[in-house]
Amino acid sequence: MRPIPAFVLPPLAALALAVIAAAPAGADSTNAAPVIEMTTVPVDVARLPWIGDDTRKFVADTQARFKSGQVAAYVFAASPNGNWGLRTAEGGTTPPSIADLARQALEQCEYFYVLPCRIMAINGMAMQDGTGGWAAQPYMLAPEPARFDFERVPFVGEHDRQLLRDYAFQSSPKALAVSDGGFWSWKGADTVQDAITLAMNDCKTGNGNQDCYLYAVNDFVVMDFKR
Repeated sequence: MRPIPAFVLPPLAALALAVIAAAPAGADSTNAAPVIEMTTVPVDVARLPWIGDDTRKFVADTQARFKSGQVAAYVFAASPNGNWGLRTAEGGTTPPSIADLARQALEQCEYFYVLPCRIMAINGMAMQDGTGGWAAQPYMLAPEPARFDFERVPFVGEHDRQLLRDYAFQSSPKALAVSDGGFWSWKGADTVQDAITLAMNDCKTGNGNQDCYLYAVNDFVVMDFKR
């Protein structure tokens, strides 16, 4: 299983002062193109390395749902220390591009691993090459001082990125929270503290009470990917 992320939400008052004082150092997606080398070899989930039994069952279930048509497409990525990322497109919908699903899966995995992960399976096919390895991937996340840019919000798909265009045009105070699984929420309020609280609570509720991370406050990225 993936470890609990090390990102810790600082005291709201202190964060509000930091945001008002200067643009904090944050991070966002590099938008690097994933290396995708499709094969025609069916993946054997039981033989995938690095992952534990619970993750193996989750991937096998996803593969079964793909075969039955419940899932239109999926990409699974993993790292040597057992972290992973998986993105799916539900059946009956127009699936996003494989490259977009791969970007999200790699970002999710890299956030916990810190280094680039590997794509292990796409739509039931193994990504292992003839030498028994997996294609090296570029860094998908890069820490840097940043103003908010909807086109570089990590973890979310291109459709959600377009919805997040509106965040840039909203007046401050405002805050945006995201989850590594792709859920997000932004809120405006009378104070920075209230905006942060509302965004974090709404994101966590919508994300099944799983962790969310504070991504942006006002017009600046505050999420630290260096940890």
